Amino acid sequence: MAAAQPVALSDFGSFHVGGREVTVSGQPVREVLFSPGGVPARVDPNGTYLMAGMYAQYIAWRCA
Repeated sequence: MAAAQPVALSDFGSFHVGGREVTVSGQPVREVLFSPGGVPARVDPNGTYLMAGMYAQYIAWRCA
């Protein structure tokens, strides 16, 4: 049986593809509890968001 060859990292990175900006305005700011007895968190949904896009990460290996 042949021994397995070691591998090495050749390249890695990330990128965004597509998408569009959407602005939400006029929505109320709320306080929510994420766990019972926890500290309330202020949630403000207003702002600009990136929608319908994709974020990708990649890793490329090579035999050493």
